[in-house]
Amino acid sequence: MDWGSDPSNRAATWDPELIARLKRVITAIGVCDEVGQERYASNPVTDVSAKSGIEAGVKFLSSHDGEAS
Repeated sequence: MDWGSDPSNRAATWDPELIARLKRVITAIGVCDEVGQERYASNPVTDVSAKSGIEAGVKFLSSHDGEAS
């Protein structure tokens, strides 16, 4: 993918099908809701994820990979 020398051109070069697939994955894991064809809305998980305090919890959980403590 050639973005050229101008970083502002990067957004225009993303593959729309790839973006749609990523949105479907995010919806499938419950981070947002699909409210129409290719239309998404936040839900309670989105709202919690957007808070800065949740970052430490996510790092803790991902660093333990499901191991019992």
